[in-house]
Amino acid sequence: MAIPGVRAVYPFADVVLGRQLVRQRIAAVRGDSAAVQNLTLLDVATTYLGLLEADAALEALRRGETDFAEIARVTAQYAKAGQGRDADARRAEANLELLRQKWEEVRGERGAASARLAGMLSLDPTQGLIPPGGRLYPFGFFDSATDLDSLVAQALRNRPEVNARAAEVAESNIRLRQEHLRPWLPTVGFGFSVGSFGGGSDLTGTGYGGFGTRTDFDAVAVWNVQNLGFGNRALQHRGRARVGQAVARLDSTKNRIRDEVADSLAQIRSELSRIETARKQLATAQEGFAEELVRIKQGEGRPLEVLDSTRQLTESRLEMIRAITGHNVAQFRLLAAVGTPPGTAAPSAR
Repeated sequence: MAIPGVRAVYPFADVVLGRQLVRQRIAAVRGDSAAVQNLTLLDVATTYLGLLEADAALEALRRGETDFAEIARVTAQYAKAGQGRDADARRAEANLELLRQKWEEVRGERGAASARLAGMLSLDPTQGLIPPGGRLYPFGFFDSATDLDSLVAQALRNRPEVNARAAEVAESNIRLRQEHLRPWLPTVGFGFSVGSFGGGSDLTGTGYGGFGTRTDFDAVAVWNVQNLGFGNRALQHRGRARVGQAVARLDSTKNRIRDEVADSLAQIRSELSRIETARKQLATAQEGFAEELVRIKQGEGRPLEVLDSTRQLTESRLEMIRAITGHNVAQFRLLAAVGTPPGTAAPSAR
């Protein structure tokens, strides 16, 4: 009796195109993996910018606290000397207290940003992160006058999502080709076995004998047509539908990338305009505060006017910080939108 050894069965359509399918599947997975990595880097970059914004805001509020404290001191002295009203001194003290409350709020936001960033970097979130100090300035990865079409073309060449979706289109086309070839290519089977062959019995004596070693090798090819060919036709229709779905996903991805590039560039231009406006407002607020401070120290100004100038100066500083941060976030988003991983390009100051 022969003892089966090795048997293998191969659908020839899968054998012919199997390597191509695996290659496209790997390309799609690699593209999606790179896309996730880029998004993660962008999240880290924007969270870090939020931490820098909070630090800059705390510094601006410290300066504002110094200004309000000086106004409160002067108005309190005037009220004590009978040269001013107690209400003005209390108003100045109330503004100082409101600013301190704002400082506490921003400090809480700063702690939350530090914890989020530490979590992203797999660090202990209880240990506060301290970024390097220095002046906050606008980054210059891209000029606002950059042509949109050239950025879109760069994004469609570099974005890993496009490569992943294109690989899926190629994979779907290969599977459709398999279904077209399947009725014409056989399923091939190979077998190999070794054993003893002869007549007789192991349990009782017979007149038969002559057992000997026998080696068998066999091959078979079977053509399979499903449901008289109608089943194969249905599989081909399904394959065409999957090709259409893959093409639609590719087109949708390209459209989304175009929107991301256009939105990021528009935001950069908007934030640059916002920065210029904030600079003018800050210069005006600084000049007005300096004049009002001199006047009130000389006993000529009104406390209400100098308090208003101080509030405007503090808010102008904060608005400048928000505008710069918004611009830098837009720069990083455009960097990711065109397919350059955030963190691989060195920023330049504007």
